[in-house]
Amino acid sequence: MNARAGVGAPSPSCERGGRGERARRIPVAIRRAIMMLLLSLSLAVASTTLGPSAAVAQSAVARSAGDDRARSDIPAGFNPALLRDAEKAIRLRNPKRAVELWRQAAKLGDPEAEYHLGNAYRNGAGVEKDPAQAVRWYQQAAAKRHPDAQFALGSLYEYGRGVPTDRQRAIDLYREAARAGHSEAKRRLASFGPAATATSGGGSGQPAAKGLDANHALAQAVHAGDLSAAREALARGASAAGPRDERFPEPLLREAIRRDSRDLVVLLLEHHADPNAPLDSGETLLVQAVREASAPVVQALLRAGARPDERLPNGSTALHEAARVGKIDVASDLLAGGASAKIVLEDGTSAAEIARRFGHDRLASLLRQKGAPARSGPDITTRGAGSAPAAAATSNSNRPGELPPIVEAGRRGDVELIRKRLAAGDSVDLRDAEGESALGRAAEGGHVEAVSLLLASRADANASDEQGRTPLLRAAASRAAGSDPIVESLLRAGANPNARDRRARGIAYYLAESATRRKVEALQAKGTSWTVADLTDAVARAAAAERSESLSALLSLSDDPKIRSRALCDALEAGRAQIAQTLLESGADASAACEDGARPLIAAARSGDDALVGRLLAAGADPAAASRSGDTALIAAASRGHVAVVRRLLAAGAAVDQRGEHKSTALMAASANGHLAVVEPLLAAGANPLHRDESSHRAADLAEAAGHPDVVARLRNTGTGWRSWVGGSEKP
Repeated sequence: MNARAGVGAPSPSCERGGRGERARRIPVAIRRAIMMLLLSLSLAVASTTLGPSAAVAQSAVARSAGDDRARSDIPAGFNPALLRDAEKAIRLRNPKRAVELWRQAAKLGDPEAEYHLGNAYRNGAGVEKDPAQAVRWYQQAAAKRHPDAQFALGSLYEYGRGVPTDRQRAIDLYREAARAGHSEAKRRLASFGPAATATSGGGSGQPAAKGLDANHALAQAVHAGDLSAAREALARGASAAGPRDERFPEPLLREAIRRDSRDLVVLLLEHHADPNAPLDSGETLLVQAVREASAPVVQALLRAGARPDERLPNGSTALHEAARVGKIDVASDLLAGGASAKIVLEDGTSAAEIARRFGHDRLASLLRQKGAPARSGPDITTRGAGSAPAAAATSNSNRPGELPPIVEAGRRGDVELIRKRLAAGDSVDLRDAEGESALGRAAEGGHVEAVSLLLASRADANASDEQGRTPLLRAAASRAAGSDPIVESLLRAGANPNARDRRARGIAYYLAESATRRKVEALQAKGTSWTVADLTDAVARAAAAERSESLSALLSLSDDPKIRSRALCDALEAGRAQIAQTLLESGADASAACEDGARPLIAAARSGDDALVGRLLAAGADPAAASRSGDTALIAAASRGHVAVVRRLLAAGAAVDQRGEHKSTALMAASANGHLAVVEPLLAAGANPLHRDESSHRAADLAEAAGHPDVVARLRNTGTGWRSWVGGSEKP
């Protein structure tokens, strides 16, 4: 349960009063009969007056009390025929009709229909694909404890599809689904490591990881995409190969490649991970990277010694895979790394023929130029063009299949080839099919000498590609070592620092990737304009990505605290504690509302970072502040089991019984998630176990429905007021 909070809670004395004394005068058997009658009546009333969500929750409690007829997935007024008709529509291949029926059922509050609507919007089946709508419907179904919806929503949070990446939220959702028996959710939890399966909460996972041996801590960090935790585990002596046990059978490089995380791949390779480690599938890590990752990951593997011509069991190589998926940049990197275009499959098929079969004509032409054989006749990608390299080099036309050598030379920074192509008559501003020029490619790659040569040859410093990116924008975003002097060279050559791409993004957007003081100072000297909106977005992106140098350079451009406050929120949501500290020290408002209405303190409480929570409180954060949904820091920490944070917030004056959305309290949130260690300090601080949420559930009801008997026992043995209504000292 992800409980949320609002304001105002009745005093515990309102619930207790003299009722316990009067109750003790009534015989136990009569009191029990009265209690069962009241419970039945409350369930009946709730199903007709509290709405679908409340009815779902009430039926869950009824089921825990032994009513086998109660179903938590069928709210009042539900028409099961709608789902049957929708299923029939799917069988008849009429997804639009199915969506209509699911929508009708969803209006009645049916979580199964809501889950199917989420799938429809996620996959574009019967409706236009809309990730935001998919998230909305999954959330509604997940709130009603629909296991498939919980798992689906968890996967969106894990991989950042339609929502910001949030590892802890994903774990919470997987855990809820696993409790209901969802096998795939259990498997995903296991992939996060033992800390995810054993506890609720943990934020970034680092506190839990410290209790693991170094190898398992590293595996957990890589599977979570947590770069800082991975560094910490390696510093503790973890092997870059990982534990290689039942939970983590593959090399950790495999998971880093799957996540397309260049930083994780480079980190593991720097610590001697084997780029040629065998996989059970018989494929190579390089082939996996070609298929699943971007060019920087492939480049990192090649630099570390990955064998580009290693054959798979079917005889293919990484270059054949690049030809199949049509990644021309990756194919060029493989060729530059020593891959041979002459290798063919057993039936004589070359990589060029594979590229042509899949419609990748430009790539097929490149491979033919590099020596890929043809079994019969000329390649259609070069037929009629005479000598393909010569034709491409001397013409400004852009026929399909042409790959101007000067553009490729710019990408590789090959100064000698650039000189040869210019001497042969190539236009310095020749473009490929995507509008790429040699200057743009060289600027992005950080090739200082190539950029200088092209500019000296009067290349257009403001030429843009199909996305509207100028060489200056690309150099601003480049992390290559030569990008700083290239920015300066382009500005001297007349590059416009206020140019925007086709999506109206200015240079601040690109600087978020790789700003340096040198780049910023060069741009300032040329009178570059910065809007508050541009800088706010850029600083927030740099903070969330933990790019410290970029953040520092961008912060030097403005003293506006609003810019820092937005970045603080994003950094906290991404679990960047050190970045958050930097922003606080630079003047970020610790109490400012984030875009979603949450507060920085709430985000820090969710992460479980006790030290950061302390710094925010010291900076003036209000422990009682709530988000638009009613969430408070105390409820956020309690729902995730962060005991230290809960204690700190209580000590800072957080109201222990402050109400949130659905009138839930921190005690209800902790109880529903089985956090007995959090229940204890809340009770010690005076939390009232008799409070009810909007569905008339007490904390013990929620704990019992979620299967936490230890919490139920603790709550029902708290105070005479509770025990008196169920029969003296006997357990209810």
